[in-house]
Amino acid sequence: MAPHPDLIMGTAQLTTNYGITRPNNSVSTLDEALELLDAAHSLGIRTLDTAPAYGEAESTIGRCERVFNIHTKLESGRDELESIADTLIRLNVGEVDLLYVHDIDAFEHDPHITAQRLERCLQHGARAIAVSLYTIEQMEIALSIPSISAIQFPLNVLDRRFSGEVLRRAKNNGCRCIARSAFLQGVLLSSGSDLRPEVAHLQEAVTAFNTTANGLGLAPLTAALGWVASHEELDGVIVGISTMTELQQVHAAWIEATSLPADTIRTIANHTPEPDGVDPRKWGSQP
Repeated sequence: MAPHPDLIMGTAQLTTNYGITRPNNSVSTLDEALELLDAAHSLGIRTLDTAPAYGEAESTIGRCERVFNIHTKLESGRDELESIADTLIRLNVGEVDLLYVHDIDAFEHDPHITAQRLERCLQHGARAIAVSLYTIEQMEIALSIPSISAIQFPLNVLDRRFSGEVLRRAKNNGCRCIARSAFLQGVLLSSGSDLRPEVAHLQEAVTAFNTTANGLGLAPLTAALGWVASHEELDGVIVGISTMTELQQVHAAWIEATSLPADTIRTIANHTPEPDGVDPRKWGSQP
């Protein structure tokens, strides 16, 4: 069986409602968040994806007694050395495994200057620098800069822009490749009939995915993770987790998904909408 990527715990919702609506508009208490991190470590998760913008996530991680590899981001608009210095204090660590530029517009406008800002951090607490990107064009720019050693990008059964030859080329270039948005912001965990208005254009594709998953005897959660995890070029897959129930469900699905035969994965519906249709930044403009 081919090696599978690592499961990386995303912490955007660890202490805030960042990007989601939680029941009763509540967030985890500090004790709950620490318990969640402890449980994740016990289940074998060793890498966390975080950011200064994720509320108190960095500070909460810094209070956890477990040791994780940390992937975090520079704060937009701040001096890079001040940003990473504050991040290291909050995380209570001497260095982070990966430091991303989170301002993709700045990177696209002046990639070499942005990369130079990141490079300064290599002597001040960052083991490696990376770019979190959205488009193939942005990836091409990142691959042209030798100091950038990792890229993060969206990848899921409906958004396959970064799969195939594109992903192989990035890996052959020596980049660590990390996927996010395995569930397309929860769209793939919905039925085709209950989609939010801004993603109603994806109904046919989601219905096809659900039909295929059901035919294989797989829950949508497992099928979605299985398709992404089947890419042996990937080094990691980020999945946002905010509750103990989510952790247990995701971990169980991950174990099942990473044991699926490649032939099974390849039968998952290959219904891919137009790129704009799977880009959350453009959902508001959909008819």
